[in-house]
Amino acid sequence: MQGMTVYHTAEQKDTDDGIRFLNSVQALEKAGISVNTVLCASEDDVPEGDIRDSHESGDMLPAAEYEEVAVCVGRYPTDQELADYLEVPDGVLSVDRSRGPAMANDLPAACGIRARF
Repeated sequence: MQGMTVYHTAEQKDTDDGIRFLNSVQALEKAGISVNTVLCASEDDVPEGDIRDSHESGDMLPAAEYEEVAVCVGRYPTDQELADYLEVPDGVLSVDRSRGPAMANDLPAACGIRARF
């Protein structure tokens, strides 16, 4: 799936943070911005990819990815993360955008090696 996808369980959506997140998703939808939410029975329902690669089993959910790159694992994305990654116009969420999204190919290698051009 393209854009932002959030995986969570039915129990998690009823927590304070889950309610905050779902309210944010509703505000985004009113502004014409979609967030894919996937209700999971367990961590096994999360597809192979960056979320699984960046976290071992246990406490993986909720988890969010943007363009197939993990944004957060073990928690819902904050309003700041939603605003920044989805380029949300000011005033839609509880915070305004602070920066553009960091794409996987924009990040320097962990060991400090940079590509030659």
